[in-house]
Amino acid sequence: MPDNPKALSQADRLKKCIPYLFVLLVVLLDVALSRYTKQTSLLVPQTAAIAAGFLLVPSVSFIDNGWKALVLSASGAALGILFANLAGLPVFVRLPVVCLLCEALLLAFSSSFTPVIALACYPVLYHVTSLYYIPAAAALCALVLVLQRLLLVLHLQTRAPALPAVRPDRSDLVLPLARTLIVFLLVFLPAKTSFPLLLVPELLSSFWDFSDPSCTSRRMPMSTVILLAMGAVAGVFCQVLLRARLGVPTLVCVLISCLLVFFFYVCFGAVLPQALAIALLSYTIPAGQFLFFPIRIFAGASLFMALSALLFRKNKAARTAKAAELPEKHKE
Repeated sequence: MPDNPKALSQADRLKKCIPYLFVLLVVLLDVALSRYTKQTSLLVPQTAAIAAGFLLVPSVSFIDNGWKALVLSASGAALGILFANLAGLPVFVRLPVVCLLCEALLLAFSSSFTPVIALACYPVLYHVTSLYYIPAAAALCALVLVLQRLLLVLHLQTRAPALPAVRPDRSDLVLPLARTLIVFLLVFLPAKTSFPLLLVPELLSSFWDFSDPSCTSRRMPMSTVILLAMGAVAGVFCQVLLRARLGVPTLVCVLISCLLVFFFYVCFGAVLPQALAIALLSYTIPAGQFLFFPIRIFAGASLFMALSALLFRKNKAARTAKAAELPEKHKE
């Protein structure tokens, strides 16, 4: 028996906090580099989701190969910058093509690393054209992998079997084409009508997750949608009240936004990496869109969750059975 059980309990709590501190380190470093170099392209909101996935959810489906994640991060960022600079083409052409090419990357690497979708779509949707975005995305992903390795070395994280998730199957081309067609419609309609644009990069990567019937988020759809919206609320709250009204420095506002998202994780009993990225994404939108942003996230997440439940159910039994085999393969 330990001499001081209370002290041991406090030490265990501290150990549980270290992964969250590492996530804060990655996010604050990203924001600080962007602010102090005055290079907005160095701000990569999707890195927050990657950090939360690798550092807070040891069994997240894409954690099984960090090198694939690093290569896909750099490739997705490069694709995004390439198509962001093709200003002659309308967005409703560029964005679906980017999504289709990301599907090809996921097929080629046989990976479920869906953050590549957000990394590639962010420059196209938010007009980021600087080449600095590519090394920033790769370097921040590499930092996350180093920190995750450190957690393993310090025995603060165990290498858990990946959550059941179906890797892309080269013989199944219906799913990628269906998702790309939906993205085209959701970006084409706002361009030609008064239909609001509900697409943001993190919702697109979430859609790729939702469309897998074995995705755990589909078992609690309302909680998932609300948690994504609360990420937007956390970011907008700090922007409007602390930064605009009280003049609190941006780094402090970002820190408080992240802490609020962590609090929501505890309240909901689930870690949804995209919620943290959405909170950081709110720092890239114009002031006039602050109040609409959480509504946009809630509506977009609800739409994608509904579409996934309605349209991607045909092969549910086969895909779920295939997913169930993954932990056994992981053990071999």
